[in-house]
Amino acid sequence: MNELPDGSDILFLTNAAYIQNFDKTPTAKSANPDLISQCIEAKTRHNSVSVKIVPYHKSPLLIETHDMATEAMAKTRKEYHHDIQ
Repeated sequence: MNELPDGSDILFLTNAAYIQNFDKTPTAKSANPDLISQCIEAKTRHNSVSVKIVPYHKSPLLIETHDMATEAMAKTRKEYHHDIQ
């Protein structure tokens, strides 16, 4: 969301149901609370942000997209944690 122009309409396609809570204040039980906090901050700059859950195993393209997103999230987490130290 940080790379998209302000005022964008964003639709996340994911197989991870927990991302539906990307804009809810993280709790001790939240998965990826660091990324959720970043999403909450970034969401305010956009017109709309929503999530659609898709079964990625039904499409080779979605499997590839999932793998690329996983790699990008790992890189983002590493950079984020490096920057806050």
